Amino acid sequence: MANADITQLMDDWPYQPGRLQARLITAHDGRVRIQLRLNLGVVQMYPSGRPDGNKPHGMLSQLHVCNDRQAKFVRTGAAMNDFQLTADECVELREEFAQYYQRCVAMMVLDDHASVKRDAKHNLRIINFCRRFAGDQDDRTTLMRFWSHVEMTLARACAMLAIDRQDAPAALRAIERGMNAVHKSYIACGRRKQLGQSPEVELLQSMRERLIEQTANDRVDLTDDARARLAEQLQAAVADEKYELAIALQDQLHAIERDGDEPSSS
Repeated sequence: MANADITQLMDDWPYQPGRLQARLITAHDGRVRIQLRLNLGVVQMYPSGRPDGNKPHGMLSQLHVCNDRQAKFVRTGAAMNDFQLTADECVELREEFAQYYQRCVAMMVLDDHASVKRDAKHNLRIINFCRRFAGDQDDRTTLMRFWSHVEMTLARACAMLAIDRQDAPAALRAIERGMNAVHKSYIACGRRKQLGQSPEVELLQSMRERLIEQTANDRVDLTDDARARLAEQLQAAVADEKYELAIALQDQLHAIERDGDEPSSS
């Protein structure tokens, strides 16, 4: 039996508490893989298709399988609203959601915004498909608690892609769309009263403000309290395993620190 012990791998890439770690490696087959370091080990994923490399029933994803079954159901003359996902299909979709979530986190660390956008869209489709067509109430609502978080992730990725193109107006539009989508998700989940404390809204608002300030070429007077507040939120996000939020907070903190280190132009 081949040695399956991964201790050496983990020793060579030690886990750093409070920091999100991902990297690209070349596998034995010469193809690229993504690795995400967690406190108990390493998750390895394919960069495209399903993160685990599988093709359920020969299709690109479990979501594709369920969409295909729905299309066949409708072609029989049945109404689309009568279609229902089985409990097993909902479990498989949730497992796929978790895979795409982990790759989304890794791609955020690696600043691959196009891949983050792709995977966030996939997970939004899973959330909405289960919400609409799951036969059981719990299956309809289980993933909804992640809805606002995925909307924020998608908005951030779209904004970062626009910033990479040096298109600040498009970035601002992406942020505004994201904030509207987050608001709608809170309301749909019956969490309207929690909107005032939404970390997703706060993060997108902060991103918008910084972008406006940078576009206007203004300097921001950032205090130690602001740094401390972001650092505290970052630690809480990591502790709660809200990794996508943690990455965005980490980016905000690094941006503040870079601004503080740059000499004033005045």
